[in-house]
Amino acid sequence: MGIFNSKLQQKCSLKKDIISITIIAMAIILYNYIWDIITSAKIYSFGASVFDLGVFYQSLWITLHDPLMVFISNLKNTPINFLLSPLSLDDNMFFFVHLQTLWLSLTAIPLYFISIKKLNSRFLGILISLSFLAFFGLAGINWFDVHRQSLFIPLFISGYALLIYNKNRGAIILLVLSGLVRFPYIIFPLIFGLSYIIENFYYKNFNFKSNKVYYYIFFISLIFFIIGIVHIGSAGSVISEAHGNTNYFNNFKSSLDNKIFTVFLFLAPFFMLPALSKRWLLLMLPFFFLSFFSGYPDYAFPNGQFYQYYSAIIPFLYLGFIDVLSNLKFNDDHLIKENIFRIKKYVSAKYKIVIAMFIIIILLALFYEPYGVFNNDTQANFDLKGTLNYNITEYNDLNRVVALIPKNDPYILYQNSIPEVDFRDPVAQSSYTSYFPDNHTFYINNQWTKNISYIIIDPDPWFWFTCGGNNNSIYSTFNHYILSGNYKIKAEYNNVVLLQKNYTGSPVIYKPDNYINTYASPIIIKNNTGNTFLANYASLQPGNYTLKLTVSTNNISEHNYINLNITYLYEFNHKGWIKPTLFNITSQKIGIKNRFKNITFNLKVPIEMAGVNLYINQYNGTNYFEIRSVRVTQNNYLN
Repeated sequence: MGIFNSKLQQKCSLKKDIISITIIAMAIILYNYIWDIITSAKIYSFGASVFDLGVFYQSLWITLHDPLMVFISNLKNTPINFLLSPLSLDDNMFFFVHLQTLWLSLTAIPLYFISIKKLNSRFLGILISLSFLAFFGLAGINWFDVHRQSLFIPLFISGYALLIYNKNRGAIILLVLSGLVRFPYIIFPLIFGLSYIIENFYYKNFNFKSNKVYYYIFFISLIFFIIGIVHIGSAGSVISEAHGNTNYFNNFKSSLDNKIFTVFLFLAPFFMLPALSKRWLLLMLPFFFLSFFSGYPDYAFPNGQFYQYYSAIIPFLYLGFIDVLSNLKFNDDHLIKENIFRIKKYVSAKYKIVIAMFIIIILLALFYEPYGVFNNDTQANFDLKGTLNYNITEYNDLNRVVALIPKNDPYILYQNSIPEVDFRDPVAQSSYTSYFPDNHTFYINNQWTKNISYIIIDPDPWFWFTCGGNNNSIYSTFNHYILSGNYKIKAEYNNVVLLQKNYTGSPVIYKPDNYINTYASPIIIKNNTGNTFLANYASLQPGNYTLKLTVSTNNISEHNYINLNITYLYEFNHKGWIKPTLFNITSQKIGIKNRFKNITFNLKVPIEMAGVNLYINQYNGTNYFEIRSVRVTQNNYLN
């Protein structure tokens, strides 16, 4: 009978676990469905970047195809590349962003098993797991491309789950692997193992056999930590690996309100309980140190909400919360066995805390998740609507141009907004995507060279972030090469322009620029009104243009005229390029008073003109002009 009851209990327990896992699995599927839409839209809307998506793929590809070349650098900084490199056999950008979403979401499963082990409640385990999927801290990790740091979360939490279920070998592997995603993340399993060793010594538990798992975790982590220290030169430079600097006092004073808010934003949903766990508080300290003292704003709200750096604290918030909750005691705890109502009161307190935590995280998601209904009204505005409003035709056009670049040619200059180049040609030189040497000499393929084969730009929308307004931007570099006479346009389509050295012939792909601005009410230009804005264009690609203005005036005197002025961003003194002069629009050209007439001008643009603005300058006249529309039409490409 005892054996029968035991088997019956196991069967009931298994059934309950299946129901719980099914609920969590449905939530994981929904999470992946929503985030796959968002991450796909990021790519379609040109929101993905070379750093990190392109570099992530490129590093895996090189590790797989030339492991000796990057063996030392991987060993010192990102050893996990050795395991991840086979993923580069798939060169689909969407595969990688969706894979990251998947491995983040699967963390909910080990969280569930940790919860039922520690809290002895499947219901609480479900709530904690579901809250993880809605936790605002994961938003930026999913939002910003793909990065190894995101793997730290599932690896560490899964490793801890195996540890508390006495699956020591698997625990050692996963916990150490979590620290190998990127240096200096190895400090987390290092501190974790050390904390148990210190605890055992404190309680005078010197039995090595029963505690050897912690020694393995600590000493293996220590080896990789030392290797990483050799990589960066000295222990004092660890903070530089985290993008910070050592000007601690000034860093602390900068944006202090944001840093304080960050602490409360992370801990408040958990009722500050993680801060009461000595072990997990110790592991949270590196992140909070970086937040306050590194000087790097992405470790604090709101900047951090868009990037991957919250990976360094999320596991410890949940594990600390579960740890403290499992040890939570009340003043009447000694009466538990005497009164069944006391048992219910004791248990219900934990339920209330977890339910409240779950509700708070759901409420915070309304504000700090991209899909949150109030997200647009916060400092952490993801502008999801703008991201979802993409033009897939434009994305396909970009890929048509990128496809013209041959594979295995590393001599390519491109910008941070075109990771498609890396996926097309993984040997492309990614060091020069934002800033370029003034002397146009590049360190590519292990040598200094001026031998550049291709230059590709896409002005919309990340173009501005990679211009920088400097002579060493991709913008200025592109114009340098096109004005040199040795590079011709191989493709010019939807503002994507590809130059090839010594290319002859017509562009393989070509689509002219055409813009028209028609005003609901004509723009009235009176005497002495100063500059009057007419239109703005992201860029004008190289070519010959016709400017057509539909204009009227009530005064056809020969002294009555206005001027069309053209300005553009970063007006460098490029060799062979003279900025267009003012185009004079006189009453005599209009001819008839109070009747609209088309006035046309020819404009030659031998460079990429970014951020073009059209203005009217009023110089002379007694009455007024009216402008009903402005049309800019590219007549042909420039070769």
